[in-house]
Amino acid sequence: MLQLYKNVAERGVWAKMLMEAYDFYTRGYVDVAMLKYLVLAELGYEVAQSNVAYILDTGETNSYQNTEKYKRALLQWGRAAGQG
Repeated sequence: MLQLYKNVAERGVWAKMLMEAYDFYTRGYVDVAMLKYLVLAELGYEVAQSNVAYILDTGETNSYQNTEKYKRALLQWGRAAGQG
């Protein structure tokens, strides 16, 4: 039972971070949102992986050069797809 509570508590923090990233994105702070999504994507959150891939794929950020941007987008799309 303790493990269940621990799991829920940990997800609460990450869910909050996911909502913060979404809030930054909707307010136009795309680069800040992408950084938050990247952290979550590296932790394995499929939604964050998809969101990073989308931001990179649509060219909404200038954080990377185009060749690097599309490689990273493909990596994140692949990771998200691998999770279903």
